[in-house]
Amino acid sequence: MKKQRKRFETAQQINDAIDQYKSKARKMIDHAVNLEYLAGQLAMAGPLEAENVLYKRAVARKLRVSAFNIEKNKLPKLKEKLSEFMTPQLPGLDDGDPSIPAKLT
Repeated sequence: MKKQRKRFETAQQINDAIDQYKSKARKMIDHAVNLEYLAGQLAMAGPLEAENVLYKRAVARKLRVSAFNIEKNKLPKLKEKLSEFMTPQLPGLDDGDPSIPAKLT
């Protein structure tokens, strides 16, 4: 079953989503830095912690990739959607201008 895409009705909803994704990416990066620090501490503890070190570094890498994807893919799409909301729409009424055809075929 396909996941239904979120539809935004106002520019404020898009701004809120942008803020949420920025916050989520920042938290992911902070957590990745913390995991890298812990992995470094475990690496100095001795060879018995090697498996734990590799796991923590792998999780940190996945978090960084996820944060990168949010920043490079999701945020630009949301900003583009926001610009669509901010762009004024074409007039819906016929103002009688002869240079604009009444019916586009």
